[in-house]
Amino acid sequence: VRVFSMLNSPATYAEFLTFATIVFLPRLTFKSAFLLLPIFFGLGLSLTRADWLALPLSIAVFSLLTTRRKQVVRGVSVFVCIGVLGVLLSQTAFSIGSGTVLLNRLTSLTDIAHDVSAASRTTQMADAWNRAIEDPEGSGLGVLGLATRLNNAQEDVIFLDSGYLSRFVEMGIPGILAFCASLAFALFAAIRVWRAAVRDGDSTTQNLAAMAIALQVAVLFLNVFADDSFGLAAIFAWTGLGLILRTPASKRSAQ
Repeated sequence: VRVFSMLNSPATYAEFLTFATIVFLPRLTFKSAFLLLPIFFGLGLSLTRADWLALPLSIAVFSLLTTRRKQVVRGVSVFVCIGVLGVLLSQTAFSIGSGTVLLNRLTSLTDIAHDVSAASRTTQMADAWNRAIEDPEGSGLGVLGLATRLNNAQEDVIFLDSGYLSRFVEMGIPGILAFCASLAFALFAAIRVWRAAVRDGDSTTQNLAAMAIALQVAVLFLNVFADDSFGLAAIFAWTGLGLILRTPASKRSAQ
């Protein structure tokens, strides 16, 4: 089953569902939680564990900062309980064993030491780290990612499973510092808007700022496991930040 449809890959598909859910959180209620159930199953079928962890983390951050904590907790409870029940029922309802595949994938999170994917990523990271240390000024843009397709039609595209390490290899120490500074700036700007909204008693802006902060946290987390500093993740993160910086309550802070 091509669960990712037109979204290029299972990882991009899972990423879209994760960010779309975060954006929906300011409107989440007990009733509307039922609308998210297809997202729950779609995210499960993607088998992308990084997003399985990023979404609960972002929901927790949003819940701590929003004025709609009770509605969000009830909505998420429905979302999770019915979704988990559906996965368990799928073990017996479907002959293809989709429920078993999902549970095995989920169980692997508790046994990282024997996970093939984790072992491969560890080796890759060690090699990339040594490469970056040997060339602190960076190897240059285009040595990693989609740009490597321009080198040779027969060459494989070279990706690193870490946005931070990718920037370090490409741009060296100055580049990784600038990259981390830009992410920190985005998070700090969202927090400033949230604090101003709390001080002014503007619940609408506070909830939007909480959503923007949750988006920034998701990007920070996902960049540990993949290069999510461009494309879909960046569009969501920077658009969410731009949304709250244009609100009246944050106009002075934005300037």
